[in-house]
Amino acid sequence: MKFILNIFNPNFFFNSLVLLFLLYLCYHLFYGRYNIGNYLVNDFQESLYQDQIKVLNKKISSLDKDLYALYSGMEDFLDEIMKKKYEITSPGEVLIKIN
Repeated sequence: MKFILNIFNPNFFFNSLVLLFLLYLCYHLFYGRYNIGNYLVNDFQESLYQDQIKVLNKKISSLDKDLYALYSGMEDFLDEIMKKKYEITSPGEVLIKIN
């Protein structure tokens, strides 16, 4: 009889609801639509995406500089573009690539 009265106790009822809610969250943590594995894969894909954006921004910046050099028509700029493209250097000249 005491157990039945204990079930209707508000503390017991609240504790059982919290326990069921935690079990529900634990179940969906492993078997749900957006579980831990999906979160880790998404995080890894996001880091790859950010790395590709950085690489593309560097290439765009380099392309902008090359287009400016071609537009201005200055000989030293054109010489540097030819060296970067074909990697042809004079004897004793060092080609430095800066990213």
